[in-house]
Amino acid sequence: MAPRGFIWHSTYSCAYDALLTIIYNVWRENPVKWSRELQVNDSMTLLLNGFEEIQEGSRTMESCRDDLRKALNIMDCHRFPLRRGEGTSVAELCNELFKVQDLGTVTSDCHTCGSSKDVPIETLLFNCYAQAEIHTNETPRLTIKHWLSSYLAPSGVYHGVRCCGQNVQTITALRKTPCFFAFSIAHSNLALTRSLTLTVNKKKRLTLRGIVYFGEFHFTCRFITKSRDVYFNDGAQTGWQCILEGNLENMDIYSLLTCRGKSASLALYMQSL
Repeated sequence: MAPRGFIWHSTYSCAYDALLTIIYNVWRENPVKWSRELQVNDSMTLLLNGFEEIQEGSRTMESCRDDLRKALNIMDCHRFPLRRGEGTSVAELCNELFKVQDLGTVTSDCHTCGSSKDVPIETLLFNCYAQAEIHTNETPRLTIKHWLSSYLAPSGVYHGVRCCGQNVQTITALRKTPCFFAFSIAHSNLALTRSLTLTVNKKKRLTLRGIVYFGEFHFTCRFITKSRDVYFNDGAQTGWQCILEGNLENMDIYSLLTCRGKSASLALYMQSL
């Protein structure tokens, strides 16, 4: 079953085309189980209902995408515009589709004033803030795996929270192990990894299933199948056709940070179901 992409629309649909191409083709591999696991909010439920209608042959992929665009535009016309010349951020789109409840909390404690604050984690999109480390040929490059290990360290981490004029350490605690999540990696200097292992209430191995790229005000993507084949899609150039580029196991993982003049913006990791 060859993967299929969404055909670009002139009202700047590329953020949707790139992200939905990855989600849709993962869903096609196991519709029953992924319909259960992905149904985390109303927007995703709308999308999944559209996927089922595509499979039944009662609608096109593009009409499914457009219904989601209209629903999000009604919710927030500034973040999700429909007019030509105004694009949508793929991170904003992913954040909306990956909204969840009761995933965990981020706790910050200020030792100066003694205040403590708990903020709920409400999305399966992790924003990988820029890394300051300098990479050389002699210094191993930090990866998403390193970042996640640091972010979830029981001892806490500093990542921009301030109180009393100083940086405050935060502790991130998950309540359960998700079967999918995404990383916003634009300008982070982080390298990708082929897979991640995460243990909270149970141990899960999640593999790299898709990468979204951005450049020249346009998003494209790579989708990775269960058998690790890597396909490229650009809804404006290749339409529904996905182009086989090779197998992930035989590709240089660092080369996946760029694609045809664009840079990696988002990476999706998902459990094999």
